[in-house]
Amino acid sequence: LEPFHGTNPTKKFQLRECVSDSEELSEGAACLLADADGRIDKGDLEGATDIYRFIVSSEEFGGPDRLAAGQKLYALAESQSDEVMREEALIRLVASRSLPDSQLGPAKRTLVSMALKRDERPLAITRLEDVVSSDPADAQSLANLAILMRQEGIIGADERMIAAIAARESAGEAVPQGWRDFVSS
Repeated sequence: LEPFHGTNPTKKFQLRECVSDSEELSEGAACLLADADGRIDKGDLEGATDIYRFIVSSEEFGGPDRLAAGQKLYALAESQSDEVMREEALIRLVASRSLPDSQLGPAKRTLVSMALKRDERPLAITRLEDVVSSDPADAQSLANLAILMRQEGIIGADERMIAAIAARESAGEAVPQGWRDFVSS
């Protein structure tokens, strides 16, 4: 509105519409992700991180929204060389159930590696249990689990190694002699 002789107030409206490159993203998520990206450009990494965390962890957003936010959180962590946030991003992505099957196993195995890197064997065992429950044919994870279980004095290590050997044999792959020695010792 234009003022008429100073008697009319002037009001300005700004319409905002968010558009994403991906048709799978909801408008709400696209707006929030754009806001987070703008915050990063302004140096507000904490604000952007909070937005990414909110989207990836919220049930009100769909799988593609949660996946995009989790990937952005992970990328931000990598750009900052922040291993704690990187692990958090993977945990949130796995929990969001938005990762494609082709990425879920590798993400879970990366979480195992992160726990082992910090020498947190009980956590690594818990995470490996999750890996093998999702993929019982993952011979290497079964063998790693058996080794860690024996190192920690947990009963059932031999059974896990036997399962690892069976998985390798059923896939037609060679079984390392060390695995066989593990069971016979």
